[in-house]
Amino acid sequence: MEAFENGDLAIIRTIRLASPGALSNTAEQVTAWADAVRNYVRDQLCSQGIVARVEIETEAVRVLLAHIDQLESRFLPQPIDTAPVDGRWILAHAPDDEFLAAAPWVIATRCDDGWHDGDGYAVHPTLWAPLPNPQPKQSGWHPAEGTIRIAHATCRDDKGQIITGVDYSIGIVRGDGTCDDYRGADIAGTIEDARARAQQLANKLGLPIVEEPGPAPRLVHLPPHETPQ
Repeated sequence: MEAFENGDLAIIRTIRLASPGALSNTAEQVTAWADAVRNYVRDQLCSQGIVARVEIETEAVRVLLAHIDQLESRFLPQPIDTAPVDGRWILAHAPDDEFLAAAPWVIATRCDDGWHDGDGYAVHPTLWAPLPNPQPKQSGWHPAEGTIRIAHATCRDDKGQIITGVDYSIGIVRGDGTCDDYRGADIAGTIEDARARAQQLANKLGLPIVEEPGPAPRLVHLPPHETPQ
């Protein structure tokens, strides 16, 4: 009996400890795992007495119920302020949004203004739940960091032609010196306009503004669909 407790029950405890990381939370895999435990119990009962049988079945049921509880709790709606702070998509519950009144659940992701759905419309969720696998591709959003830089710039269009009347760029530079490509760069014709645009961005993101000394311009290439305003 001592050998059984030190050996076979140790195997079940190993299964219990490994299962959360080894299994994806899907019903099919939980069922397969339960079958594996059942087969293990059946094999042990061939050589063990009634006491061993009670111990094995009790431990197996305890482990299975704990795993099912973990699976169920993963998909219970949670307050929206506990949602991941990154670009993944979630199942959002937004009952106060008029256009979602009939069906308040929508797939959404974070943005600088809060949350938006797959068509870019703003949503205001109060609860969230994770989406099942396979996960959609993340949006690329991430918390803003670094400083908002105002710099002298020479802008060219998609044909390589210099755009006249545009002398400044406004963009976010991270602490490591790299540019925030997700949020891109804005442009302005005057320093007053550049400062106003930078202040709007600072009000939204909570980042400080830095004016780079110049007049040495940096080159900014605009995508084909963007034109200076």
